[in-house]
Amino acid sequence: MEFTISFLWISLILSFLYLVKRKLSPGAGKTGALPLPLPPGPTPLPIVGNILDVGAQPHRSLARLARVYGPVMSVRLGLSTTVVVSSPAAAREVLQKKDQALSGRWVPDSMRALGHHETSTVWLPSGDPLRKHLRAVIATNIFSTLSLGATRAVLERQARELVANLRRCTGQPVR
Repeated sequence: MEFTISFLWISLILSFLYLVKRKLSPGAGKTGALPLPLPPGPTPLPIVGNILDVGAQPHRSLARLARVYGPVMSVRLGLSTTVVVSSPAAAREVLQKKDQALSGRWVPDSMRALGHHETSTVWLPSGDPLRKHLRAVIATNIFSTLSLGATRAVLERQARELVANLRRCTGQPVR
């Protein structure tokens, strides 16, 4: 019992010190893909962020928060920072004028580990010249009529095997 109370007090003190440090240093804890400074928003709690502010009815909670913080606000959901746009005028500006800046995908660490994000058409931004070049190479060398014709026999054999397997499994679950 005494250990539990001590643990709770230590956790409370550490959380308080974290919040004080975050308030005193303006750029603390704001690293990542989003540009600084972030729009205003509710103060997040450590680890859970603003999940408790969003609650069970996020559309109503975010509308209530938008009345306080404005049509563009930042909300931390767990460890990810999200920018919420809640007015038609702000959404129009974001989606029409800032679309290239916001259209990039979040690249998982597993893709960054071996540098696959630098040479894959999936993870490169849509306006990147390398992505356009890679797509042209793929279209001319992999999906060209000549390349697809060369693999036609293999594709037909696989299709026949699939149909034969389905005929064998008629009336049974397909595995």
